Amino acid sequence: MRYSFAKLLIFGIFSNYVLTSSINDRDQNDIETNAIEDSNESLNFDEKIDEVLGIDENDDTDDNNDNNNINTYDNSTSVIDPPYNNKPIQSILIQLANSDIYSVEKLDKIAKDLAAIHGLPDPVRIGQLKGYYKFNISGGIRSSLQKRRIKRHIKRLHDNEEIVTWVDLDRTVSHSKRSITLSDFKDPLAHSQWNIFGRNDKTINVLKVWDQGITGKGVRVCVVDDGLNYLHPDVKNNYYAAGSYDFNSHSNDPIPKKNDDHHGTRCAGEIAAGKNDYCGVGVAYDAQVSGVRILSGTLSVSDEAASLNYDYHNNHIYSCSWGPTDDGKTVEEPSGITKRAFINGVTNGRNGKGSIFVFATGNGALKGDNCNFDGYTNSIYTITVGAITHEDKKSAYSEECSAQLAVTYSSGSGKYISTTDTSMSNLSSPVCTSSHGGTSAAAPIAAGIFALVLSVRPDLHWRDLQYLVMETATPIDHGDSDWKYLPSGRLYNHKYGYGKLDAYKIVERAKTWELVNEATSFTTDKQFENDIIDILESKIYVSEKSVRNFRNVEQITVTVDIEHQCRGEIQVELISPNNVVSLLATRRVNDCSSEGLRNWTFMTVKHWDENPVGYWTLRVTDKVKNNKYGRLYSWYMTIYGQSYNKSGKKGNKNLGNFKRDTILEEEEKPIIEEEKPIIEEEKPIIEEEKPIIEEEKPIIEEEKPVIEEETAQENEEYAEIVSHDKREVFKNVISQYKSQLFILSVLFFSVACFYSVIYVRRLRIKNTIDDSILANNVSQLTSYLTI
Repeated sequence: MRYSFAKLLIFGIFSNYVLTSSINDRDQNDIETNAIEDSNESLNFDEKIDEVLGIDENDDTDDNNDNNNINTYDNSTSVIDPPYNNKPIQSILIQLANSDIYSVEKLDKIAKDLAAIHGLPDPVRIGQLKGYYKFNISGGIRSSLQKRRIKRHIKRLHDNEEIVTWVDLDRTVSHSKRSITLSDFKDPLAHSQWNIFGRNDKTINVLKVWDQGITGKGVRVCVVDDGLNYLHPDVKNNYYAAGSYDFNSHSNDPIPKKNDDHHGTRCAGEIAAGKNDYCGVGVAYDAQVSGVRILSGTLSVSDEAASLNYDYHNNHIYSCSWGPTDDGKTVEEPSGITKRAFINGVTNGRNGKGSIFVFATGNGALKGDNCNFDGYTNSIYTITVGAITHEDKKSAYSEECSAQLAVTYSSGSGKYISTTDTSMSNLSSPVCTSSHGGTSAAAPIAAGIFALVLSVRPDLHWRDLQYLVMETATPIDHGDSDWKYLPSGRLYNHKYGYGKLDAYKIVERAKTWELVNEATSFTTDKQFENDIIDILESKIYVSEKSVRNFRNVEQITVTVDIEHQCRGEIQVELISPNNVVSLLATRRVNDCSSEGLRNWTFMTVKHWDENPVGYWTLRVTDKVKNNKYGRLYSWYMTIYGQSYNKSGKKGNKNLGNFKRDTILEEEEKPIIEEEKPIIEEEKPIIEEEKPIIEEEKPIIEEEKPVIEEETAQENEEYAEIVSHDKREVFKNVISQYKSQLFILSVLFFSVACFYSVIYVRRLRIKNTIDDSILANNVSQLTSYLTI
């Protein structure tokens, strides 16, 4: 019986093997049959190969010789004649059958075996295409015989349909670059727009942006200037009338009215001159431009403020090529109401995303001027742009300062900017100019680049654009000694800011940019000195607790109260705890005003992303030896940055104290301190400070009810996710062990029974021993009593 059972077992295993093999063979045959192409294709394929190789179908001269030289399907080596050179001349392409089923390794082996059988070189897999291979055949194809040999190989490969489903010759293809070049533009001045169509890297690098169809469509740039000639044929198709206004004449028509009212039209052409038969082409030639006229007459501060907020939901960018007089002695800031217009613009403009204000640094460098004495360019709400020449050098007239963020091209070294112009005798005539320049020409180019950015990412907030400028600007003029490496790893130069604007880099970076968090700020206590200025240093300490709600630093402003009999003699520097030096004010030889700098605010962007914790030093120097002296009475600083708070509007918290009036100083500090808990939500500003800041978290937690509704919603969502995760994990555990539950139960029961039996047996033995001892004791007791 034992041997009969063994025979039955062996028979069952053998039957299962035979049956399985039969099924697998049948399935494999079905798969290979489905993978084979229609055999009728071979005729067309033959004709195609003849055409490519240039073989006359009726010419059989070399057929016999060819047949004698080509081996059959064996493991012989290559039948191709020794190569005349090592350069691949022709390649055969194949697709193996079952490429969707077999592994890459198995397909590689099949291809190599196929090559060996047909006497072909080792195959090369085509990129990441699974099952596609190329056989590179070296040597010159100099005869019909050689061509026919290749044809024979291809024919045999093609006929071997159970292995190869497709065979073809590799061939060259010709493609034209879909790039925009100067020849694509009929604009007569395009050839002179070196800043766009230059043949080296000294351009704004916008052609690669246009190649992608990014031309500023959907974005509106408001040119705040001396008017806009919207009748000009190069501008009229891109004119946005609803966003235009004349604040000098108080009418809805911003058309130039004076003979010298050409500045605004020139700037508008730089931004959005159309791609047509007139003048040149704008940086964002599909964007729209509006005109706000303010520079052609007297202007009230209320009108100035209104002009910077005009139609501010639809005017996205304000291009401002103007400012205080560039005479090297003027110190001027916006009025209080204009400051409020800036704040209102970045807070509510563009439906809450913030208006973009672009300002030129100024043209007073030859007179020793510095853009930190201009309250428009050193505002944290503006993007300040300087000018460089076609040689990537600072234009001689372009002012430098620590508030400058970047530079772009304008006039200098014999070259100018070509753009639209205005003829007052015939406003509709296509007048052009090739002599536009100054920092006035730089700001509109920057505005055009920003229009390209917003056309790709209209959701960007005003501070996002400042970040993008800083992170993508390209340092130039590397030999200049003012380039300094910062703790952030970036380079900064007071002449160039963070570098030259690059349209392609900033647009590409914007595509994946993550919006920055809400803004925050911290104002230090006022430091009083009342010391005579020679080389005077004063320090303010910034604690970790003061900036615990900062994720990173952005701008820093320094407000000073300095009295001096000739204020142009002083130099002011801010030195960070990391020894980064911002040159806030340089000597101005033309400025000998005795008014000093009373509550004047400087600004620097040089400390972006720097750790602010530690002692900050203000160094005020007067090296001119004469009988004119001054005093530093007091100073304080305000640090602006990104908070950890992601709720609410982006970038508009705690910005109202940009410039504090003396009367309001003591009243504003408590307001700032009260507002801080609103955005003190998560983490410290600097990564290495985390252990210290963690101790502060209970304070932050107490303030969270300010954003209680949103936090509760987030917690509810998180709880739901965790709940689902827990259920899924518990379910998997049950599923994993359910099939073994019965076996485990039986095993446990068996062990329990085994130990129960042992326990009972031991108990019986013990009882027997106890009974024996008891009987013995009773016997002894009885004997004792008897005695």
